[in-house]
Amino acid sequence: MPPKHPLPNNQPGEIILFNFPESVFGRRMVRYFNLRSLLYSQIRVPPNMPRPILQEKLGINYRRIPVMAIGRDIYIDTRIMLPKLEKFFPEKRLGAQSSFDAGFEAMLEEFVIDGGPFWRTAGCIPETAPFMQNEVWMKDRSDGSGGQFNKEALRENRAWSLSQLRLWFGIVEKFFADGREWILGTEGPSLSDIHAGWQCDWAINMAGDMNDEKGHESTADMRKVLSREEFPHVHAWVERFRRATDDAGNANQGAGALDEGEEAENDIVRRILASDLTEAESPGVDESDILGLKQGQRIIVALVDFGFTHKDEGILVGLAKDEVVIEVDVPGDNAKLRLHYPRINFKILPL
Repeated sequence: MPPKHPLPNNQPGEIILFNFPESVFGRRMVRYFNLRSLLYSQIRVPPNMPRPILQEKLGINYRRIPVMAIGRDIYIDTRIMLPKLEKFFPEKRLGAQSSFDAGFEAMLEEFVIDGGPFWRTAGCIPETAPFMQNEVWMKDRSDGSGGQFNKEALRENRAWSLSQLRLWFGIVEKFFADGREWILGTEGPSLSDIHAGWQCDWAINMAGDMNDEKGHESTADMRKVLSREEFPHVHAWVERFRRATDDAGNANQGAGALDEGEEAENDIVRRILASDLTEAESPGVDESDILGLKQGQRIIVALVDFGFTHKDEGILVGLAKDEVVIEVDVPGDNAKLRLHYPRINFKILPL
């Protein structure tokens, strides 16, 4: 079955996003696609392991969502998806124009993901949240974090997490003190706004009313700490960000339909395996890299934080300062896929 939406002639391949609607990182990618008016398809995966379409049908063990396929190239982690899309579709890209702004943009992205804001926001998820009532989801998150994500730990660390979020909101508030509407002073949202906007939007949205079974407001503390009165610029910016991305989503009609079910999954797998490689030339291995790895060597790639128990194994075909690429076999098929990872926060080990 051909892709549902016709693709522009200059598009390198069909973009497929493995996602579930509640994924905050998935929403980050959807907003980017819509702001760029890019056509893409989505296939729903479960919010917890196992995910048969990735593990059993494509041989991908990586456990975070989203995962993006373009042809038989699979992109792991949003920190490599976004620069690849900026490269593949350079017209009206959202990335910074100057070298200094590009450095700030990259530092902002990494700080939000690994420097605290994302993890502290996750630390504020209230016990009344729907997923927190799901024992399978809770066990999955506990397993993925090495036992650190559980209700007891969330209760114990909630006040500290809120104190850290307040510090972060204070930093973002300063960005807009001179009256600018977007972080880099652009006419519309840039990559910097995407890098920070999804997390602030998530925190403000989470701070909305959420009551427990006794009617007690379980996020009243969050609303107080992250209030509009203390952070008016942050709230106004998040509202602009929501409007801009909502309008872009409404304009990007025909893109992003979320398919689900075994028939849809099998169709997605067929479309991927029938495709060519998007990056057809071997990226090459920098054998002067400090890791001392060689082209064709069998290696393991895994995150160093959440999800570190799920590793991918394959043949090393690409190694640069900011990317590692392995070739993996598709279970029960002669086809091969190439998995692309960012270097940051990923460990690469010889088998």
